[in-house]
Amino acid sequence: MTTTAPAPTAGVSRRLAAMGPAFIVAVGYVDPGNWGTDIAAGAEYGYTLLWVLVLANGIALFLQYLSAKLGIATGSHLAELLGARLGRTGRAIALAATAVILLATEVAEFLGVVLALHLLLGGPLVLSIVLGVVLVLTMLSVASGNRALERGIALLLGVIAAVFVVQVWLSDPGLTPFTGLAPSLPPGAAAVAVALMGATVMPHNLFLHSGVVHWSRPVERSAALRSAMVCAAIALNGALLINAAILIVAAATRSGAGVPETIGEAALSLEPALGSFSVFAFGIGLLAAGLASTATSGIAGQFAIEGLTRFRPPLLARRCATLVPAVLLLLVGVGEVQALMVSQLVLGLALPLVIFALIRLTDTASLMGEMRIRPVTRRLAYCVLGFVVIADIRMLLDLFGG
Repeated sequence: MTTTAPAPTAGVSRRLAAMGPAFIVAVGYVDPGNWGTDIAAGAEYGYTLLWVLVLANGIALFLQYLSAKLGIATGSHLAELLGARLGRTGRAIALAATAVILLATEVAEFLGVVLALHLLLGGPLVLSIVLGVVLVLTMLSVASGNRALERGIALLLGVIAAVFVVQVWLSDPGLTPFTGLAPSLPPGAAAVAVALMGATVMPHNLFLHSGVVHWSRPVERSAALRSAMVCAAIALNGALLINAAILIVAAATRSGAGVPETIGEAALSLEPALGSFSVFAFGIGLLAAGLASTATSGIAGQFAIEGLTRFRPPLLARRCATLVPAVLLLLVGVGEVQALMVSQLVLGLALPLVIFALIRLTDTASLMGEMRIRPVTRRLAYCVLGFVVIADIRMLLDLFGG
């Protein structure tokens, strides 16, 4: 009796399928809020804050490890476990914090979609707002099947990466960006640094990863965690390169010119150095980032609200509610890049609450069993929490003149 050897592509297909949840998590690290903070950092401080992106990426990987471990060990996700273990007051506080996180995240994503459309199509801003609403709600309504969503997200990430590979190559910064890997914090840069941290270590991603980790094929738990983290490391380091590329391009083309007021101004500043095609490519990349992150934040929002309230709100209705403040910001005419950066600042301030909850849950023996975090991991986790809190305090002191 003979047996047929498995096709060589079978292993590749399985590995690509395992990457799906990691791609979904990685999208949160290249959403329009990241674009705004990266552009602001590069334009205002050149390459100086590049080290913040690298540090934040390391923190993000560590926290995503805890999130994935929690999901794999318990078979539940972060919000669901919080909802089951908190009392009424605790759930109310957690829900209020989650609402702020989701609002800041989803406002930034919609701003990105609309501003990309306005950059690409021109015409009245109202037309771009209407088209943006249609695109966002359509994206959410079709983002149903796990595998189809993962493939779509991977494609959009590829578009974003391609845009900035070309733009970094055209800007030809040489080796100068490597000087930004030496830690330093220029006067007044704390707010931008915290915004970079909030944009990179996004709180809603910690809800997301603990849920989407279950989408992979069931295997033994330690093997599942290893696989999840290898995939996450690949995807998140790819996202780090995209963020670094955005900052480098902004520094190479706008350093010393100050933070642009609008996305259009940021895009047009590329034209003298990189050519007219760079403006179109920038718009396409921003649109891809906005649409991809819209889908993933929708999933994270559903996880968070359903877990904390035991009620599953209609996704489109909930998303419509978060579109309202974004539309108002656009119509009022606020500084677009500044609005994106402020949204990430809010995430940076909310981040310690989510980190603390994640540490407490992964350190609970009755919940985690043999997968409870070790003492050295717990100490490292509290060091990360302390660092984020200190960074937030420093930022607040800078902002309010303390």
